[in-house]
Amino acid sequence: MIVRAERNDGKIALFAAIGEFARRGVWLGVSVIVLGVINVALAYGQEVVRSAIWNFWQTSSATQFTKNLVYFVFIFSFAMLRLWITLRIITLGLKQSYVRGS
Repeated sequence: MIVRAERNDGKIALFAAIGEFARRGVWLGVSVIVLGVINVALAYGQEVVRSAIWNFWQTSSATQFTKNLVYFVFIFSFAMLRLWITLRIITLGLKQSYVRGS
């Protein structure tokens, strides 16, 4: 789509791709702004969960393995959540730029 490989016999045209991003800049810009707002909201949610995990870590009589597992799941679940939200929003913005023709 963006790299225009279908128009150049399967070869990627860098400057054409840059031009395509420029033409789709409004929708991609809106996507980035929405993504920023969602990431700020996620940061507040992550802070709440992190505080709960800290309390669990300090007061629980669970084994060290269990505490480490809870922390590991916390870190990677938020990382994966942020990744998929980012991919979804940027893809939606790119899709809308094609639907709206700009």
